[in-house]
Amino acid sequence: MRQCYIAWETSLVGTGHPQRRTSCIAPEVQARPEDGSRLGRESGMVMVQASINFDISEGESRKETGIALACMERDDVLEQAREIAVYLAHLHGTVTIDCVTLEMQARGLHPELLGNAAGSVFRGPQWRFTGRWEKSARVSNHARVNRVWELVDD
Repeated sequence: MRQCYIAWETSLVGTGHPQRRTSCIAPEVQARPEDGSRLGRESGMVMVQASINFDISEGESRKETGIALACMERDDVLEQAREIAVYLAHLHGTVTIDCVTLEMQARGLHPELLGNAAGSVFRGPQWRFTGRWEKSARVSNHARVNRVWELVDD
């Protein structure tokens, strides 16, 4: 089994800022020094003792816990966002989180109060991912892609 460790380059040329790199090392091929000492002085690489675990069931469990925590004390605004999502899906056929956010603002609501609970707006059996993605127009999202959702026919 491979173990992954995060390696840090001492600095980027001219910036003095560290650059993060991830390396996978087979323990039988190359052992990580216990003292965290430099590996090859000419490479400028240092191994950090943080390992990355791979366990799907643990990952799923932590995901569900995180979702529940994100939704705590946001029931009202999350329910409003979900109702708006259903309304927009009926109106246009498909919907994204950007559409929901814009409609919430137009109604005088505060979508920023959703926080990480925004990721739960389309959770549930009534929603289906269309397989399409749209770039977010919201400046703070840096043009990341949003899923396009549709309601499942009953």
